Amino acid sequence: MAALQDKMQALFAILIGLFAPIQGIMFTVGFLIVADTVIGLWKARKLGEKITSRGLSKIISKMFLYQGTLITFFLIDKFILGDILMHFFSIEFLLSKVVGLILSSVEIFSIDENYRAVKKYGLWDAAKRLLARSKVVKEELKDFDLNDFTK
Repeated sequence: MAALQDKMQALFAILIGLFAPIQGIMFTVGFLIVADTVIGLWKARKLGEKITSRGLSKIISKMFLYQGTLITFFLIDKFILGDILMHFFSIEFLLSKVVGLILSSVEIFSIDENYRAVKKYGLWDAAKRLLARSKVVKEELKDFDLNDFTK
């Protein structure tokens, strides 16, 4: 049993080393899936929609599907197309990064759609409002002096 456990740990270490170049992409996509789920739950609660365990279980299949897609395209990128793509573009793992960008975009659009359903405006509008407010705060803080409070 100990020998099997040692072999499993060695295999796990090899797999971690193999997929190390895309760990950031995998984390980003996974984070966006979780964020989309949280925003979706917020939307359902605000709009009075029913939340079911069947609906929540979709996060598991989505996570496996997206991460599996990233791993598959990484292997294609690393062992089949990587050298060819490097002749045209000087970006390592270009295919993996493009697939990660596409999957991330899908999740960001879904987050925006859910946010828009509740707030009636999208994330871009929210960012512009936040920026406008920060300019107002900056103007108000221009005349702020800490010495006024020490007297």
